[in-house]
Amino acid sequence: MSLEPFAISGGSAMCARWPREYARLILAMQTKEDRRAALAAVPEHLRELTRTHVEIAWNHPKGNTNGQQTN
Repeated sequence: MSLEPFAISGGSAMCARWPREYARLILAMQTKEDRRAALAAVPEHLRELTRTHVEIAWNHPKGNTNGQQTN
């Protein structure tokens, strides 16, 4: 897995190592474009599992205050 920084948070680079870490970072992003770009940057062998974690969290009643979204 790449050790390149995945996201910048509070001025420091963060490098996720597990699909749930990637999902947590993606969910914290503000725009759909940023989230899509970040998911595309996830290593290929972890991408589908990360996508599943993001979708579960996004569609969870307590995880998304804007209603259900499946895009």
